[in-house]
Formats: sequence, structure tokens, C-alpha cells
Amino acid sequence: MLGLLSALAGLLVALATCACGPMMAILATATGEEASSGPAIQQALALTVLGMGLGTAIAVEGWRTWQGRPSPPFHPQRPWILWMVLLPLLAAGLLISLLDLAPAYLLPPINTFTMLLLPALILGAVGHALGGAGGSWRDVVGGLVSGASLGTGLAVLIEVSLLVVLAVGALALGLLPEELPDVAPWGEPLGDPTLLSDPQALLDLLTPGMVAVILLFIAVLTPLAEEVTKTLGVGLAGAWLRPGPARAFLLGTASGAGFALAENLLNGAMIGTLWGPGILSRLAATLMHCATGGLMGWGWGELWAGKHPWRLVLAFAGAVVTHGVWNGLAVGAALGGLLTASDTGDPARMAAVSLATMAMAALLLLIATATLAGMVWAARRLGRGTA
Repeated sequence: MLGLLSALAGLLVALATCACGPMMAILATATGEEASSGPAIQQALALTVLGMGLGTAIAVEGWRTWQGRPSPPFHPQRPWILWMVLLPLLAAGLLISLLDLAPAYLLPPINTFTMLLLPALILGAVGHALGGAGGSWRDVVGGLVSGASLGTGLAVLIEVSLLVVLAVGALALGLLPEELPDVAPWGEPLGDPTLLSDPQALLDLLTPGMVAVILLFIAVLTPLAEEVTKTLGVGLAGAWLRPGPARAFLLGTASGAGFALAENLLNGAMIGTLWGPGILSRLAATLMHCATGGLMGWGWGELWAGKHPWRLVLAFAGAVVTHGVWNGLAVGAALGGLLTASDTGDPARMAAVSLATMAMAALLLLIATATLAGMVWAARRLGRGTA
């Protein structure tokens, strides 16, 4: 009966988003504001694809469960094929963004399918390394849905609450000006797409206190909130699933991929000349979310196995630290890039900022490479241990 209810719920989600997404796009284009039509179309298309994809997956697996049909092991045989699909999309997106070939209308579909492929690449590599010993396609669908819905929804609620508390505390400590600028004057420049091409204009909006608040929120509070919620569904399901280490690792990785998928699609990449860097940043963020999700999944598995429950605390600490260092370096590199692009007239200072920015970017690349290698190594070891 639960399988039938799941199938009906998935079908309802798919049909609802199939109707709501086009309506959002029509309303966006009907306004006649060309500057905002690209992001609005992107959001509508992303909502449609995300809802239809996850809803259809739930419906299919629910129907198979109701019929008593087992789910095959998750063991992608040729994950490299995804790269053959991704590379032409990247080339087309870069060409459209750099040559300004109607990016508001051509980039959203390319951006959406690229964002879909990024988590699939990581999941394919992990599933291939596990050798089918980690779990089934049903486990992957459950992890994706849990991360994209429960994980993302709770994370947004917690982060908004933390942001309000942080803003109040920063005002009380004098880190922010007592008289904050009105919403309208801020909303106008932030909605201007030309602002992104003017580093000095962006820097003028930032104060030292505001930078400190941003770093505290992004590098400390956000990792804490997201690592608690991202794999919460895995932890709750583990009460009756009792997954082994390999299966728990796959469930956690799938939850991280679902979280990254929702974040990628709903946040999107820049619809314009910054599309290429935006895609690279989302690829790196996807890798980080999958890695920390897999680590937390393994920790949950150790807890439910009853052998080493303290490893969940260790996994949580590792996930939060990894996430926080990643976010902190990303913010630092972005601020360094803005300072480097602005003309301060001080060659010594510009050289120091440039070196610091390159060092942070190099460290991010090193962490990304080590993270990917660590995920594949862990998957192979867990897969062999299960076999």
C-alpha cells in the first residue's frame, strides 16, 4: 500500500510542477523586462525539471514497490558517457554567454541540463567504484528526494532564522551600521546585471563589518545547518533500514547530490558573461555536498550498526569543517578577485591581493581533487568490504 501511495504522490508532484513551471515562465516574459527575464525563465524551467524528474522517479519506484519488483543494484557501467554529454553543453553555453547570443532564452535550457549532469557525474563515479555493492537504484532515488526536499527545505528555514539572529546580533555589536540602507536603493543596483561587471560598485556595497558577518554566516552557520539537515532523511530511514557501511555511504552521497541538485537548479548560474565561472563554482559545490553527504551517511550507518556510534560525531565534525573551509576559501577568493579587478592605484597591495587570491584558488582546487579521490577510494574500499 505504501508503494501505491508513493506512486500517486510522485505523479501528483510531477503533474503540479509541469503546470506551474510554464505558468511562471509565461508571467516572466509577459512583464517585458528583458534584464530579468533570463533568471525568471531559468527559475521556472528549473522548478519544472526538478519537480517532474523527482516526481517521476518516486512514481516509478513506488509502482515497482507496490508490484513487489526488486530494484536492481546501482552500478553504472559507463559513467564516462555523461562527460560526452556535458562537454558539448559547456561549449554551447560558453559560446552563447561570451558572444551574447540571446542568453536570456538560450542559456536557461543549457544551464538546467548542465546542472542535472553535475550530481549525476559524482553519483556515477561513486556507484561505479562501489561495484553494485552499495545499494539499489531505489536507494539512490530515496536519497536524492530526501536531500532535495527535506534537506533543502529545513536548511532554508534554519538559515533564514540564523541570518535574522546574526543580523540583530551584528547590529547590537556595531558590526553593521545602525541605519541600514533602504531596501529600494539596494534592490535596484543588485538587480542590475551590469553591476557584476563593475567590481568597484560591488566593493562599495561592502563594509568590513558586513564582510565579517558574511564570513561568519557562510563559513560557520551555513555548514552547521546544512550538514545537520542534508542527510537527516538517511538518519531517520536508518532506524528500520539498518544499512551497512557501503549502503549508508551511497545513501548519504545521494542525499548530498539531491541537496546539490536543488541548490544548483533553484540558484542557477549567471545568465550572462559569468556563466562559465558560475558552472565551475556549482561543479565544485556539488562535489563538496556529495562528499560531506557520503561522510555523514557513513556516520549514520555506524550509529545504526551499534558498533561505533561515536563515529557519527566524528563524521559530522569532519563534514562541517570541510564545508566551512570550502565556503570560507570560496568567499575569500571571490573578495580577492573583486579587489584585484578594482583599480586602487597601489601596485604592492594589488600584488599581495593577487597572490592571496591565487593561493586560495589553488587550495580550493587541491581540496576538490583530494575530495574526489577520497570519495572514489572510500567507495572502492567499502564496496570490496561488503562483497
